[in-house]
Amino acid sequence: MKNIGLFLLLVVPFLLITACTMKEENTSEEAKQLATKEFDLVSVYVVSAGTSASEIMSETTKRYPIYVLGISEENEEVFIVVPVLKSQKAYKIDWPFNKVFTEIIDELNSSEKGTICHNEDFNEINFVDSTEIMLDYYQELEIEELDFLFMINYRNYYIVQIDGEIVIYGEGFTE
Repeated sequence: MKNIGLFLLLVVPFLLITACTMKEENTSEEAKQLATKEFDLVSVYVVSAGTSASEIMSETTKRYPIYVLGISEENEEVFIVVPVLKSQKAYKIDWPFNKVFTEIIDELNSSEKGTICHNEDFNEINFVDSTEIMLDYYQELEIEELDFLFMINYRNYYIVQIDGEIVIYGEGFTE
């Protein structure tokens, strides 16, 4: 009986803290809804969690960002950071690549394999902003060659920018 009481004494506070913390954090779905409403997006292409190592989020963003990429009412691509903490405001940032997202996807779809990524597959795209995760995905990547620490990952394709050029790693592309 003492063991059950001790167990409950230790576990219940942990569960309460966890539950309270979760209410203070945005989920990916909440980030998508918030970005759509606050930035008048008519469509969302990608929602992807970042890491605390992000070089493109504001220094005032605590913990980590949730990236939302969508289309505005003016038919322009908009890149938004929704901080994971609900107490912080979402904000627009510049898309880091020299080409807009849809042009990059057009390049991905221009291999001899034909169309690789359809619009309905955009939910499978990840934005990667951590050296460790980039190297987990693609070990041969030369991090020091990148223009900035940000990668687009779709299945087994990895897209970065080097010397102002879009570079795609994967079957049918640079190996």
